[in-house]
Amino acid sequence: MSIGSKIEYWEDETKSAGVDQAAAALDSFKPSTDSVPNFGYTHSAYWFRFALSNESKTKKRVVLEVGYPLIDTLTSCSKSLSEEDWACGTSGDSFPFSDRELLFRNVTFSYELQPGQQKTVYLRAKTTSSLRLPLWLWSRTDFQSHIISDELAFGLLFGWLLVMFLYNFLLGLITRDALYFYYCLFVTACIFFIASMTGHAFQFLWPNATFWASSAIPALIGFFSVTSVFFNRFFLDTKKRSPRLDKVLLLFLIGFIFVIAMSLWGPIRLATRAALVLVFTGAVFLLFQTIFIWINGYKPARFLAFGWLFFSSACVVAVLRTVGWMPEGFISEQCLNIGAAMLALLIAFASGDRLSDLIRERQRSREAQLALAAERFHNFFEIKNIAAYVSSVSGGITDASSRLVTSGGAVTSSVTDVSNFAGDLSDMVRTIKTSTNRITKAALENMSVARDTTRAMEDTKNEVSLVKNDSELIFETSEKLITSLSDLDDIISSVGSIAEQSKILAVNASIESAAAGEFGSGFSVIAQEVKNLAQESKEATVEIGAMLGVFKESITDIIQMTRSSAQKTEDSRRSIQHVLDLALVLSQAIEENHAMSQTISSNLQNHTHSLARIVSEVSVIEGAVSDNQSVGGTINAAAKRLDLTVKHLLDLVSDSPQGTGEK
Repeated sequence: MSIGSKIEYWEDETKSAGVDQAAAALDSFKPSTDSVPNFGYTHSAYWFRFALSNESKTKKRVVLEVGYPLIDTLTSCSKSLSEEDWACGTSGDSFPFSDRELLFRNVTFSYELQPGQQKTVYLRAKTTSSLRLPLWLWSRTDFQSHIISDELAFGLLFGWLLVMFLYNFLLGLITRDALYFYYCLFVTACIFFIASMTGHAFQFLWPNATFWASSAIPALIGFFSVTSVFFNRFFLDTKKRSPRLDKVLLLFLIGFIFVIAMSLWGPIRLATRAALVLVFTGAVFLLFQTIFIWINGYKPARFLAFGWLFFSSACVVAVLRTVGWMPEGFISEQCLNIGAAMLALLIAFASGDRLSDLIRERQRSREAQLALAAERFHNFFEIKNIAAYVSSVSGGITDASSRLVTSGGAVTSSVTDVSNFAGDLSDMVRTIKTSTNRITKAALENMSVARDTTRAMEDTKNEVSLVKNDSELIFETSEKLITSLSDLDDIISSVGSIAEQSKILAVNASIESAAAGEFGSGFSVIAQEVKNLAQESKEATVEIGAMLGVFKESITDIIQMTRSSAQKTEDSRRSIQHVLDLALVLSQAIEENHAMSQTISSNLQNHTHSLARIVSEVSVIEGAVSDNQSVGGTINAAAKRLDLTVKHLLDLVSDSPQGTGEK
């Protein structure tokens, strides 16, 4: 049963009074009005006094349990009226756990009462943390039952936390998610924190580490808070979702680390107070931050928000209980343990919710990837079709460029032939011109001979023999002229044939340029010019042929006349006047022949200019053909590169859908 409201207490501010001084200060003791006396943080030592009596007829043994395991020093002194000396015993976490009378997490003292015996008990308490003194008085049997039920409850609590640790540790190993390892650190800190608050840590973990037993509470509060901050930052991704609040959280983290350092190397009392203040404000801040992120759309934060709500409420209750503003009871006594356990449970729920959210997100991502893969697969087939079409177009371009190069070669060969024919024609024209000059010269000479013959006939008839000789010379010259005119006629026929071939070549070039499309447009113009020149050459050749026909007829007449003159030479003596008339006719014919020769020479000069134009145009055509061949080669090379690119694209497309499916 609880005896907190049945005791009296006295504050020893000097912290030096012994049991005799406490027993002598009877008037200084005050009755306790609370079921659990709570003096908060104090530098004084307190003495408590109560009486024990055994009204039964058998010997009785009772156990006094101090239900707050964080008291540094507890001293119990008891004495009955018949005893002269005090029976004292000292315990607390400033002494090794093995020194305790009963090896239990809370400090206990046992008293043996004889039948009808009464004892007065003085209990001294001194600690660096808050001073609370929940006192229960148990019979031996009841205390054993109490231990069993108490340890069973804490065993379930720690067992559940260990199960949560192992479960999340295995999840972390399977999923490789760092969040579960952060949770394991948090659960570890939670176990150590609860074990220290309940005294189990001092009982099982560090029973002989008295210094650490005093420093463990603020240090473990700091460790618990540090793991909570790390878990919160990672779970909520505060650096991304609330960067400003994340900076404040880092300040709290620095403060908790400072508390851990202070608990190890600084004043324990100050470290404990700082730890309580920081854990309270930190829990409130974490609650606010979690709610803020929850409101902003991160649904898994709702379980974490409820967890921090429970724990911050427990912190408020613990602080109020510590300063004495909260009545004692089971809730206030176990508030931090309950709050930490609920926080661990709700964090587990939050982790599960986060895992479900990640699974749904991955499912959506997987569906999006499948849709994207299907779209890419469709696009790959479209690209493959386009590539096949481009490949066929490339083949057509290659064939066209090959035909263009081939036709260009043929045109070049034809142009070369035309150029050669034009050169030959030019040589022939020069030969005709030379012959014409010779004819003109001979005509002039014949004119001179005719004049001389006339004068000779007028002077003497005896020079008929000279006339006969001159007539024979004219006959021979006329024969040569006839021969030259025959050769000239053959040349003119060749020129006409060349002009006809040039016309046919120009027609073929126009057909090839039309087949080449826009690449042969320039060549078509040149081919038309060649056709026009060929037509002009043919017309000039016809005119020259007509003139040569007239000239040939004239020469034939001259020959006939010369023959007639030779035949009549014998009669010249008898008919000088007739010879003079014939000489006059001959002189006129020679003058006409001279004029005709001049006409032929002029026409040949014009034809020479035309041939020069033909040669020039043929050179232009040859340059254009060379350019077309160069362009055809460029097109062919580009078509080959395009064909290689299309083949590479087809190879990529043929491999990509399978690779996408495997992914």
